[in-house]
Amino acid sequence: MKDDHAVMRFGVMGGHYQACGYANFLANALDRGIDIQAAAEAPRSFAFDGLLELEATIPEMIKDDLSARGHRVK
Repeated sequence: MKDDHAVMRFGVMGGHYQACGYANFLANALDRGIDIQAAAEAPRSFAFDGLLELEATIPEMIKDDLSARGHRVK
């Protein structure tokens, strides 16, 4: 909503990921000013039950760095 009018609608996969997915998309689109399509396609991560899952498009060097910092990465 913006100025009491619907600006867009969207959805993300459900389950444990849902709240994180909404926050990620909105932060990219509204806070970072990323184009809507690019915000929807941006690489994502999701932490649950001690495991940090990263999408395949996240660079290997970032995965390695997170692992080196003690995160269990998948």
